[in-house]
Amino acid sequence: MKLIPIEGQPIYRVRSSSSYTTVHILTRKLEDVLKKQQRFGLLLVKEVSWGDKSSMLKSRDVLTSWLRENKTAMSMYCLGMAVVTMNQKEQQAYRTKASPSIAEMYGCPKAVFDKEEDALEWIQLQIKYYCNKWALTSL
Repeated sequence: MKLIPIEGQPIYRVRSSSSYTTVHILTRKLEDVLKKQQRFGLLLVKEVSWGDKSSMLKSRDVLTSWLRENKTAMSMYCLGMAVVTMNQKEQQAYRTKASPSIAEMYGCPKAVFDKEEDALEWIQLQIKYYCNKWALTSL
């Protein structure tokens, strides 16, 4: 799994499975991004489903713990996170149950999409909105 900056933009694209190991790698890479103290968007493209329930719960626990420890930094620097998944069942679960709680945990806006292009457009709008908002409030 790679955390790849999108050319010319403060957006990181992650293509990943949601395995326990992948979540550990993601949190380490996000720590590196947060150390830069620059605002960014996160585009998470899920290439496979969560898999078995045990793996999903372990992954969720690791991510939840990391988010509790890093919420302040995520709130300051992450302008938005877009999740892309083709699985309709997962999309529905994110939209109805997970999305509000994850947005609260991450401290940044979050949305779910079935197309990467739509997700990227949403993140770009988030960045534009917050950059304009900050520019106006700094006068």
